[in-house]
Amino acid sequence: MKKRTISLVVVLLALLSFLPVAPAGAQAAPATKAAVVTAAAVTPATAAPAAVTAAASNPCGGSAYACADGNFYAWNGHNGSRCQWAGNAPNLGNCRNTDYLIANYGYPCAGCDWIHLFYSPNYSGAYFCLPPGYAYGQATSPGLTFNKGAGRAGYGQSIWYNAASASWGAAC
Repeated sequence: MKKRTISLVVVLLALLSFLPVAPAGAQAAPATKAAVVTAAAVTPATAAPAAVTAAASNPCGGSAYACADGNFYAWNGHNGSRCQWAGNAPNLGNCRNTDYLIANYGYPCAGCDWIHLFYSPNYSGAYFCLPPGYAYGQATSPGLTFNKGAGRAGYGQSIWYNAASASWGAAC
């Protein structure tokens, strides 16, 4: 178990090196969801590890939009690939039920810059709310659960290796 935990931390460090870093003083442009096209891309993890901040925190520090690039990210815990979406994702594709690291780097948007991560496809079942600028990993935040939508499928279940869809929405 100890070896697996250490391995997960090493993989988490490698994956965090993919997170975008904004230059000092940079500000993100506001986005409208009408102008954002739903897209998904998968990128293999190959970069060297980067420094890690505390669990359940803003890895870029300061503003919630310091790392903003307009995307929601999930990493596949089976093969290390990264999936990303600029719009809603009714199905997380290659990262469905394999997520072990998630990050919200959306642009500021009134009522649409939080990620609602759902237990089931097509935005159904219980959900978890991911604030702007935050990243969570299984190794550093193992107790996160689908804690919104009591009585729905998946309520109280771990978000790790269980997420099936995601949508942009208001703070929750």
